[in-house]
Amino acid sequence: MTEYPMPVGANVLIEWYSGGRESCYFSFGQYDEEKNEDSFGYSDDYIFYYCPMGEVEMAELTYDATHDNGSDFWVVEYEPVFKTGCHN
Repeated sequence: MTEYPMPVGANVLIEWYSGGRESCYFSFGQYDEEKNEDSFGYSDDYIFYYCPMGEVEMAELTYDATHDNGSDFWVVEYEPVFKTGCHN
């Protein structure tokens, strides 16, 4: 059986509903308050948004004129990030 790596986050281009675009990082992990990082070891200072359900949750943040995604932004595009040596 071949195992495929799971993404730990994504480099994301967002567009604010108020206008303007920004590049940022979304974590697919959980926030660890004691360590101030996500469950993959990335500093919270680097993380713009947490999507613990991964790419499934990212799909909910993409633009859809028929519903409000609950955020001030929508995801224009993203590229998954894989952590080398991650064996969870």
